[in-house]
Amino acid sequence: MKRIGDETGDAAYHRVRIAAKRFRYALEFLSDVYPGETKPLIRRTAALQDLLGAYQDGHVAIVRLRELAAQRADDLGPAAVFAMGEIAERYRVAMVDLRGRVRPAYARLNGKQWRRTRTVLEAERPPATPASGPVDV
Repeated sequence: MKRIGDETGDAAYHRVRIAAKRFRYALEFLSDVYPGETKPLIRRTAALQDLLGAYQDGHVAIVRLRELAAQRADDLGPAAVFAMGEIAERYRVAMVDLRGRVRPAYARLNGKQWRRTRTVLEAERPPATPASGPVDV
């Protein structure tokens, strides 16, 4: 998220969505051991994923509408192509709104709750042991 800015492309938002999905899976894996710590983070991660998923859906819809208009404009006719443009514009406007909501959703995820959970996890991390040679079995 630190690299996401006003001029960031759609692919970057999709990468953040994938990273959020992996983070949520890791939290869900730990939820039985740390239920009080992980449940709020899982909810916040899911909220971020929902925003990013809606953003990706809009992006995919616009790309598909453009492809259809380019490939089938003669078959569809001007009225249908115009309507497709209007639909694409609605998706674009929604995506602008979603972009504005992503950073606050991330801030809720990356706030005090995450710092506390990370501290708990780090405190219980086993100490690193120096690498040793192969173990004979």
